[in-house]
Amino acid sequence: MNFHHANALNSDDPFKLPTGPKISRKPSGQYVLKIWGRFPPDWLGNISSGISKNRISIISGSAKKVNNVWQAVFELEKTPTAPDPEKIDYLGLALETPDRGRSTAISLDKYILDEDPLHHDGALYLEVNAHDQLGFLGAMLNCFAFYALFPEKVIIETVKGMIFDRFWIKGVGGCFPSPMMVNTLRRKLEGFLR
Repeated sequence: MNFHHANALNSDDPFKLPTGPKISRKPSGQYVLKIWGRFPPDWLGNISSGISKNRISIISGSAKKVNNVWQAVFELEKTPTAPDPEKIDYLGLALETPDRGRSTAISLDKYILDEDPLHHDGALYLEVNAHDQLGFLGAMLNCFAFYALFPEKVIIETVKGMIFDRFWIKGVGGCFPSPMMVNTLRRKLEGFLR
């Protein structure tokens, strides 16, 4: 296990500790990754892409930024050819910018975009549905980052081979995205529809 802070091994509530990850194996064979701390705006795309490049799928989870500190919990499932999830440097993945040119192709079945900042705590709300594919989350997050859009909160769910992900997105500096950026994102999402 790679831990930034040794006390992460001795705490029932790792979110009260300095930056770090904690990973544990569930009886089902899946893994739970908890990661917390201050990260650059594109860290979620970085870690999601890095996890998928290790042939590990993010099945469900959530991430939320509170007072500039991220708290995230992800349920992971390894493929037969994946390395041991307990031996991966998750902090390194969060801080390493992936090769964005080699991203998973995004194909959506449906999306909902709510542009009213009063509905979602000052954020642009996006909900996407798609068939499950390794690397989907990282590709979506990296697409947002390309347009300088970053989620402040994410909820990820995969049920019976279908992705149901929700994003609360803001622009640089935590501002609501400009109308031009919202329209650009909408056009991009339309292009992803099957």
